[in-house]
Amino acid sequence: MISLPNDDGLNDALTNINFPGVALLATSGVVALIFIVRWMIKFQRDFTNFYVDENNKLRERIDAGEIEAAEKADILRDVKNDTLERELKLIREINDLKITVSRQGATIEQQGITIETLRQRLNGNH
Repeated sequence: MISLPNDDGLNDALTNINFPGVALLATSGVVALIFIVRWMIKFQRDFTNFYVDENNKLRERIDAGEIEAAEKADILRDVKNDTLERELKLIREINDLKITVSRQGATIEQQGITIETLRQRLNGNH
């Protein structure tokens, strides 16, 4: 028979030192406690394994992202260096062209003077 909280069955079992009743309650309590503790340990182990697995997955993604970022930084650095080298080359070529144009301007001016001198001689001889 199941005793309700208002029944004296539990009180009788404890106060009258009903050994079989106390033993049955103690045994069922210990069994329930063992079951609960084992379930808690299993749950904690499963949760810990899940957490470790997720953490490892996240670490792999972060590591892959760091490697990708480093590779892209290297590519950007190489492109920047190439761009700077090309800019320097262009600046040198522009300066060389300016010098060449300046020299050609002087040559043209000199040739203009020579042509004028030849015209004057030619007109003076006629």
